[in-house]
Amino acid sequence: MNTLPPRMVTKLKCLDSVRGIASLVVVLSHLSLVYFIYLHNIDGGKIPAKFPVKNYIHNSIFAFLYSGTSAVFIFFVMSGIVLSRGIEKKTDGYYYLTSFTRYFRLAIPATFSCLLMFVILFYISGSNYNLPGASE
Repeated sequence: MNTLPPRMVTKLKCLDSVRGIASLVVVLSHLSLVYFIYLHNIDGGKIPAKFPVKNYIHNSIFAFLYSGTSAVFIFFVMSGIVLSRGIEKKTDGYYYLTSFTRYFRLAIPATFSCLLMFVILFYISGSNYNLPGASE
């Protein structure tokens, strides 16, 4: 009796694993941006000599581990593959229903979080800014 999962399911689990690793690298990238700002070298300047370890890591192969840019690309490609494989053999009605429900499932929290941040930042700034359409 064969207890191993079908080959296609195993491949999707592998893709999900790559997605998980990529998302972990993105989280580490954000943490390194907070605590080790010279590793990212955003302004393109020379890393000060008092940080030789950061300079070595920045110019080494280890940059892949804390640079989230490539991990984001990998995550998006793997997500596209996994999501498209999930609806590959379904009917058109299923595709439209899934797209519709997915849009609202993602759009409502995103809209709410953007509005919440707008209100928070508006009150933190002291309401000194003129808003188009809302100002006198």
